[in-house]
Amino acid sequence: MATHGQGVHTFGAYLETVEQNLDGDGFEAHPDTPEGYRTDTYHRRRFELSKFGFVDTFVVGETVYRESRQSASHRLYSPNHWAAFEIPLVADPDPAEVLYNDSKPAWGRAYYSGFHEIIEHSLTPADWTPVTGVHPR
Repeated sequence: MATHGQGVHTFGAYLETVEQNLDGDGFEAHPDTPEGYRTDTYHRRRFELSKFGFVDTFVVGETVYRESRQSASHRLYSPNHWAAFEIPLVADPDPAEVLYNDSKPAWGRAYYSGFHEIIEHSLTPADWTPVTGVHPR
């Protein structure tokens, strides 16, 4: 488990802390970025017995310039993909909160618990608050 930073209340400091947390949790920076996107991508591959094989987990971060929390929360949905999962989140330095949709579809319940753990332990610095129950309207 990563050692999470303290006093992280700027977006730049948030990104530095998240990078350290991901590194400590076995993720590596991934050089491939979709053309035309300004993103940071991290990858971890490990064998998980509960998933019956190897699991590739990617964390893709995109900087979106300031928008209202209400507008951002409308984008927090979990689209359905075949053999892939996606959980968007919003990191808001003021008031130091990470917002995400914590719903767990029945067909993906075993996976979503692990994804939520990554959000809460790797993508939420120790002195930030994870805000769950954020659902699109």
